[in-house]
Amino acid sequence: MDKRITVASDTKVYLATSKLLDEILDIIPNLPRDYKYSFGAKMQELVIGCLLGIQRAYMDRYGRVDHLKAFLGDFAVLRTLVRKAGERQWISRKRHATIAELMSDIGKQVTAWKNRPAEGDGRNPEGQG
Repeated sequence: MDKRITVASDTKVYLATSKLLDEILDIIPNLPRDYKYSFGAKMQELVIGCLLGIQRAYMDRYGRVDHLKAFLGDFAVLRTLVRKAGERQWISRKRHATIAELMSDIGKQVTAWKNRPAEGDGRNPEGQG
């Protein structure tokens, strides 16, 4: 029996990104007041955008690579913001390590997905061939 996942929210990468959102939401209240509403809000916005990117890539077989490239761009910025929060000791070393490991796993999954050819029905998306 073929066990195909039928919705993006059941995929490993989506679930890991959802867990990342939980981690980000947990650290925002602990950011310094001057950064909570700018830095924290940007991290929250980026991780929510990543969830949206996964959903779009899952739904759009022929535009998948473009959605995943956009995801990786936003994800790189998010990674930088998390690294800066760790460097400034706004988050504990343990939590920073947990988030970094989670982000590494997500990055690997998305990169592998981006590099995998689209599984199609044999038709060219432009209708040629």
